[in-house]
Amino acid sequence: MSSNHPNDECLICFNKKHYYARLSEFFIPADPICNKCREAFIKSRKLIEISGLTVESLYVYNEAISQLFIQYKELFDEALAPIFLHQDIRYLRKKYRGFTLVPVPSRLAKVEERGFDHVSLMFKSLRLPIVELFANSSLTDQKKQRFQERQHISEHISFKDSTCAVPHNILLIDDIMTTGASLQACYSLLKRSDRQIKALTVAGQRQISKGENKYARKSKMV
Repeated sequence: MSSNHPNDECLICFNKKHYYARLSEFFIPADPICNKCREAFIKSRKLIEISGLTVESLYVYNEAISQLFIQYKELFDEALAPIFLHQDIRYLRKKYRGFTLVPVPSRLAKVEERGFDHVSLMFKSLRLPIVELFANSSLTDQKKQRFQERQHISEHISFKDSTCAVPHNILLIDDIMTTGASLQACYSLLKRSDRQIKALTVAGQRQISKGENKYARKSKMV
């Protein structure tokens, strides 16, 4: 799919965006998709604590989000990258100011097949430094693995370079939180008393197990 879309066309449905735009939207930076398509993005901003790591998920993982990620990741529609964080850019820049973004790694073969790192590209709009600390040596995609197999992802995630300087304020970033195993694997490699480490995903579908903390955050939009 071509990445050259006129500015007045929705990146998803290709309708003219002003057909659906509210008046207020003519005075703020343009959303790359129309209001009708944006309605599929159901805000969550849910905070979940997993083994000491606080994870924030911006949206509910639903069928519409799932299809968009397939289009973006599996059909290599790089042009969709800006749509996922657009509604929350100002909120995220303010909340995570001073943090360095560290992506959860995709398999190298998958990145080479796509021609772009889908996680880094999505979060580029936050204008925060991005450091790719980790490599993923797994031979199969997580989506093809059973739940039990995903729990062993820590065996495949390691530092790219053991001599690389690790930031003190780290925001682990990923597209979707399913089991949370990849985030936990990265966190376990970084965990140290003098580091502040948090995690942010676009969407979350993880079920909460007994003994884990789940709490909703009601945030004022900024």
